[in-house]
Amino acid sequence: MKLMSLIKSLLLVLLLALSGTTGKAAAVGTEFLYQGALVVNGSRANGAFEMTFTLFRQGETSPMSTVSNNNVAVSLGLFTVKLDFGAGVFDGTAHELGIAVRERGSSGPFVVLAPRQPLTATPNSLHAETVRSVPDSALSSNIPLLNGSPMFSTPVGATTLRLANAAGGGVLNFGNNPDNLCAIAVDPQGPAGLLLRDPKGIRILSPDPVRFPPVLRFGPTDDCSIGIDPVLSGLILRDPIGFRLLGRNNQGHRLIFGPTMDCTIEVQPPAPNSIAGLLLRDPKGIRILNPDPAGANTVLFGPTEDCRISAAAGPEGGMGFSDPNGFTFGNRVMVNGPVFAQAFVQTSSRRFKNEVKPIEQPLEKIAKLQGVRFTWNKEQGGRQDIGFIAEEVGKIIPEVVSWEEDGQNARGVNYDHLVAVAIEGIKAQQTKIETLEREKTELKESVASLQEQLDRLARKLETVAAR
Repeated sequence: MKLMSLIKSLLLVLLLALSGTTGKAAAVGTEFLYQGALVVNGSRANGAFEMTFTLFRQGETSPMSTVSNNNVAVSLGLFTVKLDFGAGVFDGTAHELGIAVRERGSSGPFVVLAPRQPLTATPNSLHAETVRSVPDSALSSNIPLLNGSPMFSTPVGATTLRLANAAGGGVLNFGNNPDNLCAIAVDPQGPAGLLLRDPKGIRILSPDPVRFPPVLRFGPTDDCSIGIDPVLSGLILRDPIGFRLLGRNNQGHRLIFGPTMDCTIEVQPPAPNSIAGLLLRDPKGIRILNPDPAGANTVLFGPTEDCRISAAAGPEGGMGFSDPNGFTFGNRVMVNGPVFAQAFVQTSSRRFKNEVKPIEQPLEKIAKLQGVRFTWNKEQGGRQDIGFIAEEVGKIIPEVVSWEEDGQNARGVNYDHLVAVAIEGIKAQQTKIETLEREKTELKESVASLQEQLDRLARKLETVAAR
């Protein structure tokens, strides 16, 4: 190929090919068409060319990915190629395309076209499709699932339970009753304080009524309390100055169930960075029961049933969360079972990251990983599964492993982060394959050239012998 004095590549159109069938629409792939114009020495090019297309983030010098095509047909200067840089590449940031070209079969170097071609926003639409189609298998195992009911498929624990509406009130509704007949509430319209409401009365039970009679203590001693005397049957109200549920010296307001502080209902004074409100404490958990076994046990938040937590009765019953605004978890969520969802998107924007560097030696890291088959302990479900041993992965790729506080035992592996290592490994392997293919082609050409020389020499020898 003669030296190119002028090469210009114009981005004319970028198309996404769609199926022409009338059946169910297929999912959008990651491949798209690129059409350009090639001018050589002032004239429109014709013939077959080899081209490489390298993707860059706008303004950066490090390439993201390269696609090669060894047989690009150019007619009257126009050419069309299919490019595929894989999933997750177009994330909404600006990209540029670097193009290099040479005649097909040439052993000379590629000529790099300048300037790079900016890509339009069209390929970034692939990112939206990628986000929409995250499969359930890609979801982390510690995310609870809401199904169509909506109901959580596994139990959900919470360290803080706060009930409040816009007016400042909140209701724990016990049972399926629209008028809050059985409830613990703070009425924003009435006197400030906690309201206990049950048409059958309020009962406080002790696990051992003979040794530990049920008692509500107000304050650090038994001077102020409500209890049942095991000797003299009946209710005892004890307070030298009357009956108010107030903490002494503003140190907390408590209902104590049993002889210790293990089971309490209390309002504590707000500490720095804390949330003032009602605290229910029981080492065995808090149960909300409906007097009708066929009904759902429900906790309502606010004056309507829009925001609620409920547990349906029966063997198929489970915990259900309902909130039109969704749910926000300030920290991690632990689930001892599978998690299903329509989508799971992890925070991954470049603006949140510093010191971005390529993954070094991805193939070597992948080669050291050992996938295993195993059976979970009974506490973890006892089912057969496949995966990695987190402690072993931590020796190779520590960034994807979460550890216990002792630094010796691992909590788990962030499997989706291994995708980045796998992709870089595939790219590195592809580079080796392309290098081998290129060397193979060059070797074939060398062998052909040697064979041609041998044929010419053989013909000369035959001529000499004939003389």
